[in-house]
Amino acid sequence: NVPYNILMTGWAGLASFCLHNENKAQFKAEEILRTMLSHRDGGNEGFAPDAISYEKVMLAWANSGHPNAGKRALWWLQQLWKEYEFSPSNDNLMPTATTYNIVMKALARTDSA
Repeated sequence: NVPYNILMTGWAGLASFCLHNENKAQFKAEEILRTMLSHRDGGNEGFAPDAISYEKVMLAWANSGHPNAGKRALWWLQQLWKEYEFSPSNDNLMPTATTYNIVMKALARTDSA
């Protein structure tokens, strides 16, 4: 999953360069995470996402300046918790303080926060 996480890190960084929805980097990061989930569901556990994968998508939203960034980051946090609850023995899916800091950043940058 490392190559995918690296790609999502790039998109998360790019999201901060073009604010006000000019850039669609957050959607590209989501697309990569969905690809990882699809590979995992197809039986290829080597590409299964971890908490870092979800964090990169949340960071892309936090950096995007999109009005719904906070809501999207929260939605991805909920998805991460669902994944963790489904596989509680997989510590790689457990949200961390960093995860919550990213979500708070997204919420703080949202107009409706």
